[in-house]
Amino acid sequence: MPSILSACLKERIQSLKSITNTVDLLKMRKMQDDLGVIEIVALKNKIEVTDVKKLDFDAKFITPKKADEKNKDKVILYLHGGGYICGGIKYAEGFGSCFAVKTGIKVLCAAYRLAPENKFPSAVEDVYNAYLYLLDMGYGGEQIYLVGESAGGGLCYSLCLKLKDAGIAMPGKIVAISPWSDLTLSGNSSKQKSAEDPSLSVDFLRNNAKAYAGENVSDKLASPLFGSLDQMPPSLIFVGTSEILFDDSVRLAEKLSKSGSKCSLVAEEGMWHAYVLFKTPESSYAMDKIKAFLEI
Repeated sequence: MPSILSACLKERIQSLKSITNTVDLLKMRKMQDDLGVIEIVALKNKIEVTDVKKLDFDAKFITPKKADEKNKDKVILYLHGGGYICGGIKYAEGFGSCFAVKTGIKVLCAAYRLAPENKFPSAVEDVYNAYLYLLDMGYGGEQIYLVGESAGGGLCYSLCLKLKDAGIAMPGKIVAISPWSDLTLSGNSSKQKSAEDPSLSVDFLRNNAKAYAGENVSDKLASPLFGSLDQMPPSLIFVGTSEILFDDSVRLAEKLSKSGSKCSLVAEEGMWHAYVLFKTPESSYAMDKIKAFLEI
């Protein structure tokens, strides 16, 4: 069962669902970026921020001031969520900073191009180029960790599929938070948990999938659940049992394991989509698991 704090927060999120799922795109983007600004302000004294000029989209390095010596040769490539239509550099910087401070590892925040202005496979191409940029900087594949939530969680696996096809070294580990791995919305949870999910609706997700991928929603680089998941890096996946996309995580974890790729799934009872990014006891527990996973 969720903690008391989480139960109260879940009710609050539910009360705002009709607004957050119907607001126009520009307001939605501002709302999401404002969440990132809150984190930036809260963590500004614990990080150093550097703009990246060598990529064709907004990107920043976040360096924790109290970086662990054992982590100096590692880097996190953070891929933000937002349903492929939201998530600017402020949002990416905000939550990228959270992971930097918690893990003590430097983070590259990649604010990949968004739909509907930029269609599939633009997001995959951008994160692929961000990964190549890190390789060019001298990081080995095993020193690069992928962390992403929602659309960004799915992108972690889309990126790995593209790297595998290109014969490029895979990243060392993946942390995926409520990954959107199936843009066709074929999971049973999309129907079974529709009323229970406090933040997402099937129509909202279907519109986002169409805006980004159009007729390509079943392509493996849009829906990595349909790709060959052998030779993937070790994964740690988090999902709430109350979310429409619950089956995206469960089926992804099952397929990874059956394909011989190491995977651990944390299904938190009664929690919602991307709950790890919220300040709750369950989030604190998840962050501790992420830190431990990346330090092994």
